[in-house]
Amino acid sequence: MMRVLVPARLRKAVRTWFDSRYISISDHRQDIRDALWEVQTLRREMVTLQSEVERLRLARPAAPPPPPQQSAADKAKIDDARRLAQETAKALDGVLQNEILVWQAIDELRAAQAEAQEKQTAAVQAAVDRSAVVQAPMDQSAVDESAVDVSVVAKVAAERSRGEQGRAEEQPCA
Repeated sequence: MMRVLVPARLRKAVRTWFDSRYISISDHRQDIRDALWEVQTLRREMVTLQSEVERLRLARPAAPPPPPQQSAADKAKIDDARRLAQETAKALDGVLQNEILVWQAIDELRAAQAEAQEKQTAAVQAAVDRSAVVQAPMDQSAVDESAVDVSVVAKVAAERSRGEQGRAEEQPCA
């Protein structure tokens, strides 16, 4: 082993580093004493709890008396009530399933109605656009009567032509 001169500040820094990383023997002994004290305290508490459990075991009432024997009439009533409850549950389940089917049908009808409404609106818009391009009264044969109400198309075309006439009157003269 070789000895080397080390500055005091460095030696002190190394010793503090070792002290901070390792437990001293006296600290270790104190930790062991504290742990032993904790174990003894827990042992006393366990003894107290065991005596309390034993006291409660002795103080509990005897086993409850067996249930009285049911008569045949009582048993028949109980069986009948159970059967009725099960039948009611099955019937209610059927009612709920039918209700779901009804609401699904209603949703389908609403979707179909909305789709028909969109088609009708598109047809009316197309008819109005055609009448605006032609600038002539709308011919009823140009619109499919199964998809569009002809009176609605005529009203929309009339309103549009009135609006265009009003705009022509509003333009200033040169």
